[in-house]
Amino acid sequence: MDVDDGHELTAPVGSFASNNFGLFDMAGNVDEWCNDRYHQNYYNLSLVKNPQGTITGPDRVLRGRSFLSTSHHLTVFFRYALDPYKDNDCYGFRCVADIE
Repeated sequence: MDVDDGHELTAPVGSFASNNFGLFDMAGNVDEWCNDRYHQNYYNLSLVKNPQGTITGPDRVLRGRSFLSTSHHLTVFFRYALDPYKDNDCYGFRCVADIE
């Protein structure tokens, strides 16, 4: 993807405006490792509120997509599976907090 945002590769956290929830960098900087294990049909089987992910399976979930992704995949809900022992300059991680 060829975008001139002033950064050759990844951008420092907070380089762009936050979304409507006040969150920064949820899509388009790095693919983000999540704690969830991947199951292709998980959301058809899971709880509606705060699904925790399947407890089995070799792959973990990545979300957010990186600066190399096409606009079709640059969404916070797009997810895909990858072996957790793979590494790449386009992978980061997503921090979460349980706020009630």
